[in-house]
Amino acid sequence: MPSITVRRCVILLYLLIATFFVAHSINAFVAHSLTAMPLDAVTPPVTADSTIASGETPIQFVEQITHSGLFQLPAQAFAGPAGESQAKPARPPLNIGLKLRLLGTMLDARGEGFAVVEDIASKRQNLVRLREIIENVGEVSELRREGILIRQGDQEEVLGLALLQSEEAPPPSRMPAQAPANYVSPAKRTLDRREVVEAVKDPSKLLLQAHAVPYIQNGAMQGFRLDFVNPSGFFDKAGFQYGDVIQRINGVEIRDPGRLLGMFNQVVNERTVKVDVVRAAQNTTLTYELR
Repeated sequence: MPSITVRRCVILLYLLIATFFVAHSINAFVAHSLTAMPLDAVTPPVTADSTIASGETPIQFVEQITHSGLFQLPAQAFAGPAGESQAKPARPPLNIGLKLRLLGTMLDARGEGFAVVEDIASKRQNLVRLREIIENVGEVSELRREGILIRQGDQEEVLGLALLQSEEAPPPSRMPAQAPANYVSPAKRTLDRREVVEAVKDPSKLLLQAHAVPYIQNGAMQGFRLDFVNPSGFFDKAGFQYGDVIQRINGVEIRDPGRLLGMFNQVVNERTVKVDVVRAAQNTTLTYELR
């Protein structure tokens, strides 16, 4: 009996000693691990106050991450404090006005027609149409009442109507319409054939004498309306007035700009020319004798 008790005490003693060694080994391992850990691994999280204290802003941290190559970013990555992207430098404007002068435009109901431009260097005048390419300038991408839009690559620029010093005209909106009360029935007129030939042989100069736009009524084109007449030009001498709607010339209906100019060129060989117009809401026929 006593021997069994002694044996149990010895076994218990061995267990206590083994437990002590195991606990001591664990404590030593933990202490060694804590001693080997770098100091910056246990630093507190970065806050706004600590960022300011270190002298670096959040934007600078973002720049460091952006340029570190850790993440795949597009070419126009974050570039500055204002959050602006690195864009290509702005290209200089086309400055088409230094190369060309727009003398006039003629449009139809579909927005098509032509324009007369003058090369400033050579003083040469050309008739250009929609989508036509002007050498060393660009493509005529749009015709407008007050100008043309020219495209060169991915750049666009509007060339407005030239303001002539000797033939400067007020805007159409400032030209008062002829009131019905002041309407006077036009008399038969006589025109010098040489003067008519001189006026119609150059379309660019003819367009400077008046500006015609399509006149649409009830969804149908009824001719061309004069929204500007040069007071000292050919159309004024021929008796045309602001607001006149040219419908027919010698019985031929005018439905597009090309026909309008074509008829002017044809009538120079006629003896009598009749132009049907709508003036002050009244149908009127202007009759001319060419001599």
